[in-house]
Amino acid sequence: MTEAKAWLKNDRMRRAHPLHLRTAARWVTTGRSARPSTLPHPPVARFLALVLLLAAFAPVQAAEPTQPLLDSGGAAGVAALRAAEDERPVVKDDPTTVARALRPDLPTLYIAGDSTAEPAKEKATLRGWGTDIGTFFDPEKINVVCRAIGGRSARTFITEGRWDRILAALKPGDFVLVQFGHNDAGDYRDPKAKGRPSIHGEGDETAEAVRSDLQTMETIHTFGWYLRKYANDAKARGAIPILLSKIPHQDWQDGRIVRQDDQETFIRWTRNAAAATGALFVDANEIISLGYERLGPQQVEPLFADRRTHTSAAGARYNAAAIIAGFKGLRPNPLAPYFSSRAGDLPASLQVPSVPAVGSD
Repeated sequence: MTEAKAWLKNDRMRRAHPLHLRTAARWVTTGRSARPSTLPHPPVARFLALVLLLAAFAPVQAAEPTQPLLDSGGAAGVAALRAAEDERPVVKDDPTTVARALRPDLPTLYIAGDSTAEPAKEKATLRGWGTDIGTFFDPEKINVVCRAIGGRSARTFITEGRWDRILAALKPGDFVLVQFGHNDAGDYRDPKAKGRPSIHGEGDETAEAVRSDLQTMETIHTFGWYLRKYANDAKARGAIPILLSKIPHQDWQDGRIVRQDDQETFIRWTRNAAAATGALFVDANEIISLGYERLGPQQVEPLFADRRTHTSAAGARYNAAAIIAGFKGLRPNPLAPYFSSRAGDLPASLQVPSVPAVGSD
């Protein structure tokens, strides 16, 4: 069997040379080969050869071409790459290897969030807006460090020590973007929730719940409490916190994105946390939802890599642009001096009117 595995790894077989295809075909039908010294057990040989034949004629996916901020229909191949609907795996990473500011002498924009913001892994079909947000900033003026990671909630990003690592690096003049909500949904008492949900609300009530390791207990707080903690901790270190409402789902009803439940819960709690702490607030959910509605379902479909939650490469670029549009609408906008020229060229569907910066003096 070891010889068979080595033979399968041979580059010439990967390229499916006609001679090897004939050999594979002979294995499928007879279990015999003209090369008995490398022949595995006949039944195994037939199975492996059949796999080789199928792989040889399988279509090869072309590399994704460079696309503009909004692909209005050119991402037709995205549908074929869709991941299982709404999977929210807890991404495992090495806590000692985290993104760091490249220029310590410059201010840094840190991002705390979940998979909807997480930078894309190599060859990944799911892509968060944190992958592309840095292209809207001038690297000679500011660092952009995205610490968002899949499967985390406002609660577990803190309990796993990820927030502490950001705090340890914060200095006066830095910025922190905080966006949670997707993994805070669900019942914290439900074992299937993987120890992620917070208490739904914004008060100071607490409860005892199982940690995300599913072994130990912890005292948990409301979603609003966690958002206030992010903002207050950042301000205590001289940084500027910016709270973002959660990215919308691709749920349509009568030509509009459904968002009533989120508006009455996680979005409202995020907005109120910003107002209570003096943090800035950007309603990314509303900006993106309005943009989707201007585009319509057909143009929005390629922006998602699963049915309703996670974005494709085109969708990540669009959401990053939407968040920039939200920053540009703030008055005052403390990030304006750090924008790159690209921030001046946003999709027309994302142009938003100027709004007072919640929490600004």
